[in-house]
Amino acid sequence: TYAVADDDIHFRPSGEIIHTTRNPTVYNRPDGRYGMILGYQKDGGMFVSDDLKAWKPVDTKIPAHGDCPCYFVKDGHHYILQGFEPEFYLHSPTGRPGTWEEWSAKRRELTKGLKVPMVCEFRGRYLLLGWRPDSGAWWGGTLEIVELK
Repeated sequence: TYAVADDDIHFRPSGEIIHTTRNPTVYNRPDGRYGMILGYQKDGGMFVSDDLKAWKPVDTKIPAHGDCPCYFVKDGHHYILQGFEPEFYLHSPTGRPGTWEEWSAKRRELTKGLKVPMVCEFRGRYLLLGWRPDSGAWWGGTLEIVELK
C-alpha cells in the first residue's frame, strides 16, 4: 500500500493494495512512470505503471530473490541490491530485459554488511543507507549512511 499527501507533509493511508507479495519496492522512474521490483520467492520481476494500479511486466526473468530490493542507476549501469544474509547483488549494463547478472560473489563489499540497503542520489553523490544490527538482533539497529564512490 502507500500513503498520499496533498501538502507534501501530512500523509494519510491510501487504502490501495499495490501488490500482495512481501516487501516489494516501488520507485519513480525517469520517464515519469512508476517502477516496481518484486524479489520475493517466485514473484520476482520488474513492472511499470502510470497510476500505481495497473502494472505491466517489463522483465519477469530478473534473478532477484529476497526482501526489499533497491534499484538504482549509477554511471549508466543498473543495479539491484537486496540485503540480509547473504547479500544479493544484480548488475545490468543497460537495464534491459534478459541482461541482469548476479554479481553477489564479485562485490561482497558493496553493502558493507548493512541490512536492507538502499541507495539514493543526492546532489550528484550516491548514498548507501541501511541499518547495522545491534547485539545480533535480526531487525532494527543503528542507521548508517555511506557514500558510494
